[in-house]
Amino acid sequence: MQDYEIRISTQTGAVVLIANGYHLHDFDAVRTAQKICRAGEFAEILRDDVCIYSDRPQRTIDQVWPISRKTVTNFPLPTGASH
Repeated sequence: MQDYEIRISTQTGAVVLIANGYHLHDFDAVRTAQKICRAGEFAEILRDDVCIYSDRPQRTIDQVWPISRKTVTNFPLPTGASH
């Protein structure tokens, strides 16, 4: 049996559930994840830090870039550092 991590998330990327479990095959882990997903949720299955299955749609770079400068400057910097 192998150790798997199942992550269930919403369309916005919020993680709903993270579960660890042992399964005989990758297919069994995928089936388990699909059973616990509700409508509008996505599953990702990892085995040894490798994603073996994801039904989450791929994000394009324009959805996550550019990083807002405003969010970066809200955090205090160590003494002597500048933005």
